[in-house]
Amino acid sequence: MAEWGIFVIFATENQVLVMEAPNFNADGNVDAGAENREVSVVIPMYTTQLNDFEVLSVRRTFDVLRDHDIVIIKPQSLDLQPLDRLLSGANCRVESFEDAYFQGRTGYNRLMMSPTFYERFLSSKYVLICQTDVFIFSDRLLDWCKKDYDYIGAPWLPSCGAYTRKNWLAVADWRLRTFISGISPFYFSMKLKFMVGNGGLSLRRTQKCHALAVKYGQAAIERMEKQPNESRYYEDVFWSYHVNRFEPGALKIPPYTEAVGFSIDTHPATAFQISGGQLPFGSHAFYRRKHFGFWKKYIDCEAVMKKE
Repeated sequence: MAEWGIFVIFATENQVLVMEAPNFNADGNVDAGAENREVSVVIPMYTTQLNDFEVLSVRRTFDVLRDHDIVIIKPQSLDLQPLDRLLSGANCRVESFEDAYFQGRTGYNRLMMSPTFYERFLSSKYVLICQTDVFIFSDRLLDWCKKDYDYIGAPWLPSCGAYTRKNWLAVADWRLRTFISGISPFYFSMKLKFMVGNGGLSLRRTQKCHALAVKYGQAAIERMEKQPNESRYYEDVFWSYHVNRFEPGALKIPPYTEAVGFSIDTHPATAFQISGGQLPFGSHAFYRRKHFGFWKKYIDCEAVMKKE
């Protein structure tokens, strides 16, 4: 859609912003207690070697969510100087964490299940995790905060053929995998279907997540580290599935029929069937090969594919 094209995103490149000097703590990071906020938008940054789609994602987030507190989290050793052009004019701040938290999927899962992360943002009622493969369509962030949920992410959905039951092979495969997952440890992902949801674009109530991370986080981290490639131990599965099994009702999470209005990840065609064709607040993994064919109808990425 042309009105969400690159030219709007690039329009802030030469903008001059006057910002109040932040308060710093003893570690050199911005003091989380400096002010109380409704929400902080958190962009995890592992590297300064961003591809074109990641640059598009970050610029889009800066532009659409510019009225909110935007925070880049990064490894302590990462120098952001190579991203000066991208960050110039952006109304954002930086928080650094130990390098180990950014060493692959295991490190990131550890950070997102650790009280250490949520402690840094206790002055914000919510944190919005907004990874560099997210595309934000419109600023409805406060509307979602007002819904008073504890955790929201993109629901894990079946294929459109299985959901609509128009493809008998997809339906048969769905039923077989569901049956096997009920009697064995295989196809655990089937237990997550229609659950909410993916952590790549997710809204989390900070104090609640901090308290639950104190209570259950360390045990979850230890399980994850023993089997780091098992998706059942990923941090978003911890928040969306395991926490409410440990403590029923601990997290207030919306049904998938509502969550598709917040974020879409897997099987966007299915999500559109559920939402009646309405664009969500944002999409996660929008440029992944199996998703991009769908999203390119709604996102004008042509200009970003050219080098500046």
